[in-house]
Amino acid sequence: MPSKCAVCKGKGMCGLPACPITRRFHALRETKPISEYMGASPSVFVGSFGYPKVVGGPLMINDSDNPLDWVRNKFSIDDIVSIRSRTIRGGKELDVKVPDVGKVQEIALSSKPLDVEVAFTKPIQFDLSFDGDVTPTGLSGEMKRLDVIDHAKVSRIVDACT
Repeated sequence: MPSKCAVCKGKGMCGLPACPITRRFHALRETKPISEYMGASPSVFVGSFGYPKVVGGPLMINDSDNPLDWVRNKFSIDDIVSIRSRTIRGGKELDVKVPDVGKVQEIALSSKPLDVEVAFTKPIQFDLSFDGDVTPTGLSGEMKRLDVIDHAKVSRIVDACT
């Protein structure tokens, strides 16, 4: 999104054919508040603020989170914004120096999306922030519990490095 978005806030002042902010708004407003999620986790999110104690957790969505798939399938910008806006980011404080990041690491190392079950401390719900410099990331919530249902399939090369 252009940096003008933070000033314009969806008023159409940028001259783009479709406003990235209103696209995100329409994609997110259909979202219902949830306090639990069960489904695929194709990747993880790990923040950097407060290192070595960072916020990290699974990114959860039932669509492909692989940009190469988006190109192969010729997804439009609206399709990509919709996918990113429906992504749920579960977070919990992790200390990267303590080896208790196993479940998040297992999701990150797996070559296929793993099924997870997550309980949030409170229901996550729609929240639209007007920031023209941030990509649409969807919903986020603090995790109370994370269970990995599948067994991770880790390639030999990756397994040798860990």
